[in-house]
Amino acid sequence: MDITSGIPTFINVFVVLILSGTYFRLLKDYKARYMNIGTLEDKDMPLFYEDKKKLEKAE
Repeated sequence: MDITSGIPTFINVFVVLILSGTYFRLLKDYKARYMNIGTLEDKDMPLFYEDKKKLEKAE
């Protein structure tokens, strides 16, 4: 019974570690834009999927 809950747990931990870089980049951007903490590195960074698609169509 422990193995059936252990395998998905390890997969989830692995995926969280892979996505942590993106999370921290977005968190830093959010703080700079809306909380005025830090500096804004990329003003044109697409925050949403729709914004990213609009930029790709424009190029």
